[in-house]
Amino acid sequence: MNLIFEKDYLASLYSRDQQKRMANIEKLLNNQQDFDTSNPNGLPKSTSLVRHPLQIQKDETILTLLTFAAIHLGANTSWNHLLSSHFLDQWSNTTEPMELKLEKAVSPTEAILQSLQSEASKHPVHYARTISHHDKPIEGPTNFDAVLTTNSKNVFFECKFTSDISHDTTHCTSRNQIARCIDVGLEAVKNKVEDFYFVLVTPNRYKEFPGDRFYYFKMEQYQRDPMAIALDIPRLYDWYESKENHGKLEELTKRIAWLTWEECLDVCLASTELTGSQKAGLQNFYKERLLFEDTEDLPL
Repeated sequence: MNLIFEKDYLASLYSRDQQKRMANIEKLLNNQQDFDTSNPNGLPKSTSLVRHPLQIQKDETILTLLTFAAIHLGANTSWNHLLSSHFLDQWSNTTEPMELKLEKAVSPTEAILQSLQSEASKHPVHYARTISHHDKPIEGPTNFDAVLTTNSKNVFFECKFTSDISHDTTHCTSRNQIARCIDVGLEAVKNKVEDFYFVLVTPNRYKEFPGDRFYYFKMEQYQRDPMAIALDIPRLYDWYESKENHGKLEELTKRIAWLTWEECLDVCLASTELTGSQKAGLQNFYKERLLFEDTEDLPL
């Protein structure tokens, strides 16, 4: 396979260490090419022999890179179409310039760290409780797979292919990955719910069938139950009990969306900004991952 888009364009989407990240992507490509050359008779019988050389086939990084690069070429038209279909009244189509940054690290604020310190003191494991008082900071930066920003909107993305979300952190047994993303992203916009959006992106198969992934249950909770958010993000519990701020928590539930890779591809294939060969490349890339079933190839 090739990278479909210009390497300089792909590199420009990363928030930091752009050349290093592109070098890693190219290494994944080379590993597969070397494996294919060395194994003309096909795959061995054990998956343990191919996990490293064929990592590209399950890697979330390259799936995120190529998909978001394609959507971003469609600019506001593609982004507005994709996001308005899930956020409804909470998303008004914008003509403001949009900036996309992949693998963006956002550090926790002092308010978050204080809240986590309180939670860590309740850890059931004695040594974990003790060490939490000396481990500074108690939580490092949160690495978002992508962050899309305009003058008035901030969309934080967490992207999954076959993996699930983490269910805890080192010092907090109940701090799951989605709650952490919402907590840190919301603080990054100074708790202005009107400026905040969180999006989980996964294959459709894990959205259709409940129970396959832990994130299914957390997304179901967070999109309908303000109390679920307050319980998993303790610093927001005051919002839940406050008449003045309870409405903000209810509004927050409407700013949490679950998109699928298949929906992302539909937007890309409908874009007038992508060439026929780029669409065909994406189509084949998605077919290999069973994210696209149409047998009718796009014209080059």
